[in-house]
Amino acid sequence: QLLRGQKLTEVLKQPQYKPLTVAQQVTILFAANEGFLDEIDNKKISDYKSGWFEYFEANMPELNKALNEGAKLSDEDIAALKSQLEAYGKTL
Repeated sequence: QLLRGQKLTEVLKQPQYKPLTVAQQVTILFAANEGFLDEIDNKKISDYKSGWFEYFEANMPELNKALNEGAKLSDEDIAALKSQLEAYGKTL
């Protein structure tokens, strides 16, 4: 639990004057809660986040748009998001 708490603290940090979009917040919190960040060093989470956001926006534009418009994650979206997070993790 402490490890997960440390990861969430790092995930929630945002650059000044550059707030995260709703889709970015949802997906990175999802990644942290599902354990995708457990093996990432806390000092590298910022790099992981920026890379993930680029990857997500390029590979899942429909979900990105839907989340930014207030949609909730469906079971289908969750499965697709897990798949994409796994694929992104292999690129690191």
